[in-house]
Amino acid sequence: MKLMDGPYILAALCNGVMYGGGFKINPDSQVNDGLLELVYVQTMPMHKILAVLYKFFAGNHEDLEELDNVICDEVVYASKDGSPMILNCDEEVYQLSTFTCQVRKHAYKRII
Repeated sequence: MKLMDGPYILAALCNGVMYGGGFKINPDSQVNDGLLELVYVQTMPMHKILAVLYKFFAGNHEDLEELDNVICDEVVYASKDGSPMILNCDEEVYQLSTFTCQVRKHAYKRII
């Protein structure tokens, strides 16, 4: 499946609820279900961005018309021309022309 061409103001790949220290990108997620949620938001006028950020912090962003999301088990990002893309993964910045991500079902075990 190929996604709509960008640009995006936000593109996040998650298997947990929180992203970036407070954004509830994927409020209904289960970290061990083997599924990823790709969330992306198309560009929008500056005057709407603050309200959109608030919705993401609250986890109430499902009704945004600029938002699209895809549930999947693997994602491959690839630049069209082979040039490096800037990616952030767990607060580390990478420059890669291709990035692949997948989550294994029930691989995470929580011990309390």
